[in-house]
Amino acid sequence: EQKAPDQVDGLSELQAVATTAATVQANALKVITDYAANSSNTKPTVRDYKLAGLTAVTELTLVAVNKLVEAENASTLNDFATAESVVNAGVQAYTAALAKISNYANQASGAVTPQLSDFEDAGITGLVDGDIAMINALLVQREAAEDGIATTPFGIQSVVNAGLAAIFKIRDAAENNTAGSLIVADYTAVGIDANDIVDVD
Repeated sequence: EQKAPDQVDGLSELQAVATTAATVQANALKVITDYAANSSNTKPTVRDYKLAGLTAVTELTLVAVNKLVEAENASTLNDFATAESVVNAGVQAYTAALAKISNYANQASGAVTPQLSDFEDAGITGLVDGDIAMINALLVQREAAEDGIATTPFGIQSVVNAGLAAIFKIRDAAENNTAGSLIVADYTAVGIDANDIVDVD
């Protein structure tokens, strides 16, 4: 059966769109498999995962997912199915890490002390090993004062940011003998109770 010219154009355009979409998906998936093969290759972004059809990845879960992808190699992550499996595991790692931090901050029964890797999996940035003990203690204190702040990545990051900024300011004041420039908020941001502070505005 002979098709009308507009039908032919429509089919060819649909085929062209499908071909382009398949190419875009294949290229995005290659970014992911290449990173698994060699972590010196470009690190996948959320956009790469989305274009590859791996829509479970978000800005929040990206660090945990890429961490697992990096641990793979060309023989274990080489197609959509293996990539999807690793992505799902990464999302689960993010969820578990966030729960671990939240449970500890709430002093839940049996709660385990979060480590640096847990904060990284939860998408929390700016920390090194030496900060973790202080941040864990600070999260417990802040969660008691402001229920729910340690249950979301945004709340946790805000506590981390305030704590790190304050500790840097306090260290700088100590090194330069300028403690008089500190305010109560600087001390409370690192877990020092306001009632324990004297001669501070």
